[in-house]
Formats: sequence, C-alpha cells, structure tokens
Amino acid sequence: KGITRDTPRAQVDVIAHPAPYHLYMQVQVPPLNDIRIRKAISLSINRQEFIDTFSEGVGGWALAGALPDTFTQEEIKRMLRYDPNEAKRLVVEAGFPQGLDLPMVNANEQYGDVYTAKLLLLQAQLKKAGINLTLVPVNTAEYGQNKRTGSFVLDFSSKLIQADIDYYLYAVFHSTSGTNYGKVKDPILDRMLEAQRSEPDATKRKELIRKAVQYINVEMVWGLAGDTVTEYQYWQPYVKGFHSHWQNYPNLVGTWLDK
Repeated sequence: KGITRDTPRAQVDVIAHPAPYHLYMQVQVPPLNDIRIRKAISLSINRQEFIDTFSEGVGGWALAGALPDTFTQEEIKRMLRYDPNEAKRLVVEAGFPQGLDLPMVNANEQYGDVYTAKLLLLQAQLKKAGINLTLVPVNTAEYGQNKRTGSFVLDFSSKLIQADIDYYLYAVFHSTSGTNYGKVKDPILDRMLEAQRSEPDATKRKELIRKAVQYINVEMVWGLAGDTVTEYQYWQPYVKGFHSHWQNYPNLVGTWLDK
C-alpha cells in the first residue's frame, strides 16, 4: 500500500506462489506415529489466519503434495477443518492430558524474520489444542543436514515446486525418495504415487493425484500444508518488456529502460 501511495504510476502484479508452506512431520517416531496427534495438528491450523496476517487476506489454503489447481478452494475448505476443541480432545485421548511438548525447527538464519513470525503464529494456534511447540534455532548448515538425515521432529517451511506435481508429491511422500524427510512408509500410498506416474492420460492422472493428496492430508495425515504465499511485484512504467515471475529472480531477457 505504501509503494502504490508513494509511487502512483508504479505497475503492480499480485502473484500467488504455487509453493505452499509445508509441515514436515517425523511420522515414524512417537508421538507423531500416532494418527490422533497428526490429526490434532491438522485441526489446530487456522490457514485463514495466516492469510489475513501475512497476505492482507489475499491467498489460498493449501494441501500437502498438491498444486493450487489440484483442488478448488471450495473443495479444500470442505476437506480441512479448523477445530481446536476436537484437536485438544484427540491429544488427551492419545495419552497427553497435561498437553504435549514438541520441538519445531527454526531456520531463521536461512529464511528470515517473516518465516519466524509464521512459526510463532503456528505455535500460538497449536497451543490452543495443548500442543506446545518449542522453537529450536538451527544455522543454515545444520538445517540442511538435519533435514536430510531426519534429525528433526517438526519443520514448517516453504516447499519449492518445479515443473511437474511429481516434484512435490512423489518426492516428499514415496518411501524410496531421498527427499522423503518425514520418513513416510506407506505401501498403499506408494502404489498410488507409482500409479499416477505411469498414467499417460492427463485426466485420469489428475484423478489419481487427487486421491493420493486426499489420502495424505485427510485419511492418514502424512503431511500438511498451510497457505500459498502471495507476493507483490512492482516496477516503473519506463521498465519495458518486464514480466513478473513468482520466483525470486525473474528472467530479465528482453527487458529494457525507456527513459
């Protein structure tokens, strides 16, 4: 708002990143091997509050393993519920009547202060369900190493998506994938992910992908996502041939100054 006020001739694009904030959970070790705890975390996340707080109300709810067009926003909002009371009941039922303490990676050195602010909001949301997150700072070198070795419990960070949805869906959730940081090992899901890879028909493949995403997020809660990030790109009208791009480094080939 300040930029458009101070520079009224500036061109502006509102860009919705296809990359959501993704919650990696170490699902093979207690207590995250208990589906009740994973469901409690899911029910505790208020995605609209993230959008209202960090994107001025502009953004979308996200599903782990999905692109923005895999499901409509109406479908996503029917699939995901925000219910901290039910989440708290599940935490108690899982054996934690006094609440549950979990460590959460804080990679502020790599991602910056806005990222940490999002962690603090997630921390406040989960606390309503009796899930107490302790933010554990790690430097950039430790962060990458810990992710690769699975030396973490919870990690909430932006998920880069390139080219095909398989880059997210198969890579993060297939048991043999090197980037399956949460150590998901589910033979049913493996077969789903392999089936979508081998389906040549685009319409049939999308339906297989939708079933896998629903299985991941709703039925088993092997992974979760928050919201899709919205950003604003501004440029002066004398910058010609510029096309906004959701990545941090736009392609400036064919761009020139007319002044």
